[in-house]
Amino acid sequence: MKRNIIEAMSTVSVIATTTDCWSTRRRSFLGVTAHWLDPSTLERCSVALACRQIKGPHTFDVLGSALHEIHSEFGIQNKIGRTTTDNGSNFLKAFRMYGEQDENNNANANDVSDESEDNGEEMGDEGQHLEGEVDFVDATAILNEDYGLQFHLPKHHRCACHLLNLVSTVDAEKATSNDAYKRLSRSTFSKCYALWNKCGRATTAAEMVEDVCKIQLIRPNATRWNSLLLAVERILRIVKDEGEAALRTLFTGLKLPRLSSVEISFLEEYARTTGPVGKALNILQGKNDVQMGWLLPTLTLLITKLEKICITSRYCKPLVDAVQEGLQHRFADMLVEPEFIAAAILVPKFKTSWTSDEDLILRGKSTLIILFLCQKRSNVSMDYIKAHLEEETAHLSPANGSSESDEEDFFASFKKSAGQGEAEVADDPPAPVVVAQRRVWVHSINRGRGQYREYHRLCQELRLDEDRFKVYFRLNRQQFEGVLTFIGPTIAKMNTNYRESISPAQRLCICLRYLSTGDSYRSIAFSYRVGFCTVARIVRSVCEAIWLCMVSTYMPVPGAEDWMKIAGDYEKLADFPNCLGAIDGRHVVIQSPPVVDVGAYGRSSDGGTLSSSAFGTALRLGNLDLPPDRPLPGADHLGPQPHVFIGDEAFPLRRNLLRPYPAQNLGGERRSFNFRLSHARRIVKCAFGILANQWRLYRRVLGVSPEVAESAVKATCILHNYMRWDGEGECHHRVQCRASPGSAATTPPGKRSQ
Repeated sequence: MKRNIIEAMSTVSVIATTTDCWSTRRRSFLGVTAHWLDPSTLERCSVALACRQIKGPHTFDVLGSALHEIHSEFGIQNKIGRTTTDNGSNFLKAFRMYGEQDENNNANANDVSDESEDNGEEMGDEGQHLEGEVDFVDATAILNEDYGLQFHLPKHHRCACHLLNLVSTVDAEKATSNDAYKRLSRSTFSKCYALWNKCGRATTAAEMVEDVCKIQLIRPNATRWNSLLLAVERILRIVKDEGEAALRTLFTGLKLPRLSSVEISFLEEYARTTGPVGKALNILQGKNDVQMGWLLPTLTLLITKLEKICITSRYCKPLVDAVQEGLQHRFADMLVEPEFIAAAILVPKFKTSWTSDEDLILRGKSTLIILFLCQKRSNVSMDYIKAHLEEETAHLSPANGSSESDEEDFFASFKKSAGQGEAEVADDPPAPVVVAQRRVWVHSINRGRGQYREYHRLCQELRLDEDRFKVYFRLNRQQFEGVLTFIGPTIAKMNTNYRESISPAQRLCICLRYLSTGDSYRSIAFSYRVGFCTVARIVRSVCEAIWLCMVSTYMPVPGAEDWMKIAGDYEKLADFPNCLGAIDGRHVVIQSPPVVDVGAYGRSSDGGTLSSSAFGTALRLGNLDLPPDRPLPGADHLGPQPHVFIGDEAFPLRRNLLRPYPAQNLGGERRSFNFRLSHARRIVKCAFGILANQWRLYRRVLGVSPEVAESAVKATCILHNYMRWDGEGECHHRVQCRASPGSAATTPPGKRSQ
């Protein structure tokens, strides 16, 4: 077999090789493959040259020596055009030291090690010091010593698929420098990985996934490219096919924190953002039809798609920016490589439709002219190549290893541009597609928004009156600017040539006005001279941004020390020891959505709502980091008692959850306990009252979806805490619910006034 391979390659003038080094079962191996075009048929031929064990460390000189030995063994050391490897530092250094260099495949000056530069400086200083004292030494023996520099390796090419994988993993991680994206990304993927890990370790969890979702999950694998994208798409498929209720049921059944609506929206946008990168990877990994000419069109179109995604991105704009920066950094040389440009022009699928840069096309055509002049001296004529390519155009098939849908979706824009005038006319032309279009881009009433809208007139006048500003927005000017500082970068949009975007301050004004009044979207749209749908999108996005950007600061999860401080404050305020807080529920009334799940929402009791919530689950499982038990004041003989939350009769009785004694006409200690408990629970009643009086949407019937209502409620809770928070994490306006002396709240049981 080896003799046949050598004979087959002896008739070929140019060969491309690939190599990789890996370890398995405490042994290391080096694999080398060769690829060339048959001179008579122009069909691609591929063979495996070697798979040899490498002993010792995988240093650059060891790899360079092994590669040179394999190339020489098959007699192809002078025929190899390029050798493709991954981006391992040992391979990069081997080709930098021993490989053939040119202007597009050279070793950068920056790659020279600091050690060599330092040595040079030392030699220079020493030379100046010894000037005039030169000793002549015979260097023949030194020059004849073998340092391995006789190795000769061909030009090096970095694997484009591996580069794309690094862009989608290493470079994409730079997006976490944005705090808002970092919080949302880590919160979302921590819950997803908890689900993936549990389903991979427990068969019962996998069976529950099959029962609830009718399909199994995909677990990410660091060694499988696109595995994270596929895993996210599988979760989104479950949401699409079975609904968010199935996903909530799954997380609750596995006793895991559930994904919120914002986090599900983040996953959807994450899939839209990384989807083009995944499709590009699938296309470039094709085995047969994909060739060098596919690289630049794929990269160019990928960059264009990311630019369009960035314009409409809500959560993943930092991710898009990081991926774009990674593409420009890692593929900078390839994007202007003349050979790659010429190869793309020669592919009938692309020709010159993949770029509008005339300089690139000119550079590629110049390379083709040089290639034509070289081919005139060879046995293969350009006429034969052209005829062969035209013949192949009729039966081009999708690249093996990538799906037909991926290729069609990815290159759809090329087909539209290149197919005008080249596509064949079908016998039965398809019926025209009627697309609904806007009657107007901006309504005539809203065109005067810069002069007559409420934001530019009333809101600016309110800034001159602090009291009226707070009545209108429920926040004073300093608090308004503070909230804007938190969420401004998240809700900001890009201006375009068609129109100017609505500023973050205007978006916050619209959202606060909705929360403070509960007015319909149409009323607010007329006041601020924007579209009805625009108001709906602004309210949802701003509410989600308030929760996302401020929850860690103004509604943090308490630790053991925080719980102890809360218990001490509660004892002083409500005269109830070992109490960590009061629990209660409030109904938010919304219009019936198009699809109603009977038995949920309004029919859920306070106790049922607590059980299905993340807080209730953590309380039941003991994951709240509650302080240790301690004796009650004056009752050391009873021993240590647990710290508790208190609620009304709707909640169950548990070790860390107290409720009143049932029935009426209680006497003695039970009646006294109920009185003290009811008095302590007044704090949560007062808090709900203040919340409802401040944000009037609680007194309206909201015409929004349950998801938007949930976002609005969470936003008002964050703003409620923010308005009462000082710079040191303390509430400077506490809810005072202790009654005055002599009132019914402090009168002993049995002596209350009638």
